[in-house]
Amino acid sequence: MPIRILPENVSSAIAAGEVIERPASVIKELIENALDAGARRIQIETEAAGVARIMVADDGTGIPISELDLAVARFATSKLETAADLTAIVTLGFRGEALASIGAVSQLQITSRTSNAGEGGQLVIDAGAIGKVETCGAPVGTVVRVSNLFHLQSRLSLCHGLP
Repeated sequence: MPIRILPENVSSAIAAGEVIERPASVIKELIENALDAGARRIQIETEAAGVARIMVADDGTGIPISELDLAVARFATSKLETAADLTAIVTLGFRGEALASIGAVSQLQITSRTSNAGEGGQLVIDAGAIGKVETCGAPVGTVVRVSNLFHLQSRLSLCHGLP
């Protein structure tokens, strides 16, 4: 087999495996994001041990509508700017991989509103396929809904005859 560059969806799924090992990893990453956003209240719901559904809602600062698509991009973060910042990290999350990784291996819906915005925004990702940001009514803060965690792996296994 010749050497080749992997397609983006495959490389994203591989990278996601480094960040998202199990449902608890998703919950940890989302709680860390909420705490970094100054949340005082965090609500967590799961179904089927988190594989079928995870919902984490917070009352933090929220994500501006104009930055929602950037928030789910790989290596996009508001928590550091230079390599030197890595020596003085004061946040729980910083890599800019959590939301992108979660979205690569699930159906992810993120809804967010900042306190100075009249409306919120919502973005849906399905196994790495990023939808369009839509405006919607939302409370201040962020709600992340994750469904069918690892469903991409299941489809890949079925397509390639893997166990």
